[in-house]
Amino acid sequence: MPVVSNTSPISHLSTIGRLDLLRSRFEHVWIPYAVAKELQRLPRPAARAAIEQAYAEGWLKKRAAPASTLEMRAEWLLLDETDGRKCAVRNGLNVIGVLGILLAAKQRGEIPLVKPELESLRTIAQFFIDAPLEKQVLAAAGE
Repeated sequence: MPVVSNTSPISHLSTIGRLDLLRSRFEHVWIPYAVAKELQRLPRPAARAAIEQAYAEGWLKKRAAPASTLEMRAEWLLLDETDGRKCAVRNGLNVIGVLGILLAAKQRGEIPLVKPELESLRTIAQFFIDAPLEKQVLAAAGE
């Protein structure tokens, strides 16, 4: 299943040491070269090393940006930004972000709790989660 990501999900998950959750969910994740370049500038060496390992393992792949995600026939778009998500959904794309990845990981038994991961996102990756959304995510996770 082709999956295309922008910088945010890979950056945030690698920063909190959870890039493996993408690997377990998707066979391959494609990123444009511009995203790869942005990821090289992550401030945490461990996050950059996890991304390099993903390239070496062959599941994270770089390519020229297609004219559209539809051109690549992507089944999923990994994206956290609200405006981008709305646009993607209007165009019939399946969208999932970091929070959806965490919920799916809990449902599959890959992580025991979502709440500590949210705390890591907030404190380590400076990922903003507004209170109503956090409450909704934790309720969906049964926490």
